Amino acid sequence: MPSLTIEQFNSLSKNEKEDVVFNFGIYLLDYENVRHLFTLYQLSTFYVEMVYNLKKKKMLTRIKSHATPDSISKYLLKIDIKELGV
Repeated sequence: MPSLTIEQFNSLSKNEKEDVVFNFGIYLLDYENVRHLFTLYQLSTFYVEMVYNLKKKKMLTRIKSHATPDSISKYLLKIDIKELGV
């Protein structure tokens, strides 16, 4: 897939975004709370958050793009680096 900008990604339909993420995105990590599962992918030079409603059989409810690591800090806090010996 040719390089995709965040603007191009944002202009896609929800179904197109989902297809692009699943076919070309790099899975990074996920976490869940009582109601939702949040999954983070890297796609080209940006990040994509997929949000699923756990009460509705993991129905995809939102796809949000993030341009910078600052905007995904809630995920960065979930990374456990103890095994790296740092």
